[in-house]
Amino acid sequence: MSIEPAELDKARLRADISRTREALVDTAEELKHTVRATLDWRTWVGRHPALTLGAALGVGVWLGSRRR
Repeated sequence: MSIEPAELDKARLRADISRTREALVDTAEELKHTVRATLDWRTWVGRHPALTLGAALGVGVWLGSRRR
């Protein structure tokens, strides 16, 4: 009982497709986490505290000057 070459090729293709699908899922999950961390304001403030403080101060001064 031997395996047909066509059946062996089909099995290899299925295995390749399965590995590719797993790699795509892993990449999509990594991308999702990266985007979430990039857009999270806490991460951004943690990376740029002085810029965030300066922006908050600027917005506060601007809003304070509008009330006069």
